[in-house]
Amino acid sequence: MDSAPSKPWPAGVCRAVAGLDTGVVGACLVIIWFCWAGWIRGDYWWSKLNVAGALFFGERAFQGGFGLATIAGAALLLLIYSSLGALLGWLTPPPPRWYRSVLVGLLGALLFQLVADRWLWRQFHPFAAVYFPPGATLPANLLFGLSMMRLGVRNMAVLRAFGGWHPPPPAAASESLEPMPEAQLSSGVEQTSSESTSPDC
Repeated sequence: MDSAPSKPWPAGVCRAVAGLDTGVVGACLVIIWFCWAGWIRGDYWWSKLNVAGALFFGERAFQGGFGLATIAGAALLLLIYSSLGALLGWLTPPPPRWYRSVLVGLLGALLFQLVADRWLWRQFHPFAAVYFPPGATLPANLLFGLSMMRLGVRNMAVLRAFGGWHPPPPAAASESLEPMPEAQLSSGVEQTSSESTSPDC
């Protein structure tokens, strides 16, 4: 039974969905990096996640420990970076080879670094930029850009499931062998018989 939809998705939509899938993994890597970077600085490992959650909880995010603000901040970062992955997947020239995906991912990550430093972090809280210095965010964004290497593999999976694309069946071994013409076969038999009956010199 064919699992592909009756109306296949456009190629651009498939790349965006594959980018979203890839971006979720990259977002998880970014969140892990932020937790590790906070712990290395001597802060609580959830400090950066709480600052991101300040967009919803305000000053309470700085007063409490691990809690709803932490979960909200992690979810917000997951949403932001997953959306970035979908955008980069859509912008990657088809077919999304791994080197194209990495190149677009790194360029997009550097552009996102500039936008985040100048605008995004301040939307969380006026002092959020202090908790997201370039020394912590640049490695995280570069790690996200490298994670886009998976885009090509995920794009093929999405194309098979929703794009109506199926790999061509492998040719049978018997079909790849061309039958020998009957004239060549008969002449070969006659030549063999003549050589066997000829007297030895």
